Amino acid sequence: MDGATRVTDAVDLGNKLGYVLLATADASGFPNLAVANVINRVSEDKLTISSWFCPATVANLRRNPRLDVIVWDSDTDQGYQILGTAEQVTDIAVLDGYTPERPETRARAAQTEREVTVKVEKVLSFARAPYCDMDSGGTEV
Repeated sequence: MDGATRVTDAVDLGNKLGYVLLATADASGFPNLAVANVINRVSEDKLTISSWFCPATVANLRRNPRLDVIVWDSDTDQGYQILGTAEQVTDIAVLDGYTPERPETRARAAQTEREVTVKVEKVLSFARAPYCDMDSGGTEV
């Protein structure tokens, strides 16, 4: 299976499941895991993922754009690990968190829905069962 087909299959599975996992790391290498509810294929080697990402996730992507997207169906134990680089992080919606009936909410930070454009570099299989995550086990895109 070629890389472009694997990207399409991963996006299709992510849409079927309704979520994917986004792994990032801060400047010191400390990992962070986030859930994204939307994944779309933009081109042969690009996709977007969208969610109300926490500020730490966005800060990580700005300092260290390398990322990992996991799309995994636990029922079938079939999935994909997409290795890539965040090319762009775009704000697509903002909520200020303020509720007039609860004045204390005015102090909350704004929440921002963001879309991350990912340059896909490699697609690997992902499963709970033993699998290979070495370079020879992946497909370059």
